[in-house]
Amino acid sequence: MSENPAPRTRMSLMLRMRQEPDNQSAWNEFVREYGPQIYAWCRRWQLQPADAEDVTQTVLLKLSRHLRTFT
Repeated sequence: MSENPAPRTRMSLMLRMRQEPDNQSAWNEFVREYGPQIYAWCRRWQLQPADAEDVTQTVLLKLSRHLRTFT
């Protein structure tokens, strides 16, 4: 069974999110692109669907809090 490769991180998107943390469009794009990948990792680790959703949200929330200082 072949797995889909992880999407490459788009530095332009990360930079937009860092420079404009309230840019809802950039965050929506990030969540749409990377949220499913985070969720898929959680499911591969055999988390139940609800737990995988919780972990995905937690990861995205922590990212939003720490992105301003990310280099």
